[in-house]
Amino acid sequence: MTTKRQATLTLVKQFGLVAGFCICSLLVIGVLVRLSQSSWQNKLRLRVQATLDEASFGEWMVGRFVPIAAPLSLQAACYAIYTGAEPSGHYALIIRIQTIYGPLPAVFRYHRDEGATFVAFSNVHGRIAETVKNNPGDARILYWTRRIPELFVGVEDGR
Repeated sequence: MTTKRQATLTLVKQFGLVAGFCICSLLVIGVLVRLSQSSWQNKLRLRVQATLDEASFGEWMVGRFVPIAAPLSLQAACYAIYTGAEPSGHYALIIRIQTIYGPLPAVFRYHRDEGATFVAFSNVHGRIAETVKNNPGDARILYWTRRIPELFVGVEDGR
């Protein structure tokens, strides 16, 4: 009876060690993700700003990060954009879209009254940019143009 009890106690200790290791690992990963989140948002903000500058010659200024109703798997980020100092209700989204050249970050502009508009693919230049630009009826771009307004449920202008 004591050997069975010792074996059970050994198994419980081993399980506790494995469970503790898993919990500690998840906590460390969670802290690291939280710490890198602002860096991730700032770098995406710079990419969105560069793409908008290329497409509209500095007309838009990218502002704060805006949380949207997007599932984790979407891999999208949203920012308020301004033409002046006042909030205009316009937003810029950067979304990873699968293309014939692989996954590329696409930038869209959105306004509640105007809907979503494709701006350009971020960091795509030369022949690839011309090929993509000459295909405005791309089903993926049309899909996201229709899908983006659903992501803004609960987002208020100027908040």
